[in-house]
Amino acid sequence: MPRPVVRPVVVVLCSGERPPAAQLEPLQELVELRHTDAEGLLDALADARALLHWDAPAGTLEGAWEHAARLEWVHVAAAGVDGLRFPGLSESSVVMTNARGVYDRPIAEFVLASVLARAKDVHRSHELQQAGVWEPRETRTVLGSTALVVGTGAIGRETARLLRAVGMQVRGAARRARDGDPDFDAVVASDEMPSTWAGLTTWWCWLR
Repeated sequence: MPRPVVRPVVVVLCSGERPPAAQLEPLQELVELRHTDAEGLLDALADARALLHWDAPAGTLEGAWEHAARLEWVHVAAAGVDGLRFPGLSESSVVMTNARGVYDRPIAEFVLASVLARAKDVHRSHELQQAGVWEPRETRTVLGSTALVVGTGAIGRETARLLRAVGMQVRGAARRARDGDPDFDAVVASDEMPSTWAGLTTWWCWLR
């Protein structure tokens, strides 16, 4: 008789809201999914081969590391992983991956939406609409205004591209100043930021 197929165990660590079920559904036939919070992680890791670190405080995995003897892969559903790394993981053979690139466009669109909402006083318009009040007023235009994007990585670059598309001048702040960056009108060194701000008549600062 054929041997029963043993599906590898994948632990989904989430302290708050779980990942959308529809996104994980295709995996159900391939792996055994175990959803757990930080409190249940010790037991969940017993024979787990992979861990999806969806949403949990930094240090959660480190506290349960001694129970992760069979772990081969940790995937973090975020772009940054510095706060989640620890010596035991770094020195092991466990592969660690992240979601770099996934959030570039969504965050850039959120920044653009926030800039336009503030310039056009959208929140005040909503309040007046809810109150049934007609109040003619002038709002600002973003055309020709200047934005300072702090951080020139993938998210910062995508943000700069969208802001420039609506006519804004975009400066980036990075560790070192540089010329000829195609996504920014200028890139200044981070330690020059105070003087850069002082020279702006209209500016927005978004932290990557």
